[in-house]
Amino acid sequence: MKLISVYTPSHRELKDRWFLPSFKDDYELCLHESNIEGDGTYMDSDWSRAVEFKSQTIIQALKDNLGDCFIY
Repeated sequence: MKLISVYTPSHRELKDRWFLPSFKDDYELCLHESNIEGDGTYMDSDWSRAVEFKSQTIIQALKDNLGDCFIY
């Protein structure tokens, strides 16, 4: 089964220092990095672009995994 996730440059350290070292499950890990920069303040333009990127990633995952299960 696939585990699909997205992250921004501001969260790269969390991915590298905490998430990846703690990942012990037998999932196919599919990470998507967005190049969106900003502080992520709710409803600011960088926040909106990040939400759009996440939505596009989910839609693509649904298309790519039609009939299969995945975790987002």
